[in-house]
Amino acid sequence: EVSVSVGDVIFSCGDVCDRMLFVDSGKLGYRFGVSRCASGSTPQPQRENVYDINDDPVEVKRHSFLSEGALWMFWTNAGELSATKDSALFSIPTEEFCRVLQLYPEAQTHGCRYAKKFFALVIER
Repeated sequence: EVSVSVGDVIFSCGDVCDRMLFVDSGKLGYRFGVSRCASGSTPQPQRENVYDINDDPVEVKRHSFLSEGALWMFWTNAGELSATKDSALFSIPTEEFCRVLQLYPEAQTHGCRYAKKFFALVIER
C-alpha cells in the first residue's frame, strides 16, 4: 500500500511506469500533461479532448485504477497524478505481476490474449 498526503505527486508526465495503481481511499487529481510532455522525447497521444497541465484536474475516486498499460507493454505516463485528499493506493509492480502470471499457464494464456487486445487498442487511439 502506498499512502500519500494532499499535494503529493504520485507520478508526472513522461515518467516511465512500472506498476498499475488502484485507489483504495481518498481522492486524486489527474491532469493530462501536454505542456510538460511536449518538450520531452515522449510521443504525444492523439486525443480530441486534451487537458493542459494548467487545467483543473480530472477527479480520480476510490476504486479507480491507473496505468494498467504498465502490465502489458512499455508505459510512459502522459500526465500528472496528485493527491487532492489524503489517499491510499495499492500497487501491482509489473515484474511481480509477470512472475506470478508465469506460474499459471492458463492465466498466462489469457493474459497474453488480453495484452494483444490492449496493445491494439492503444495503437488504434
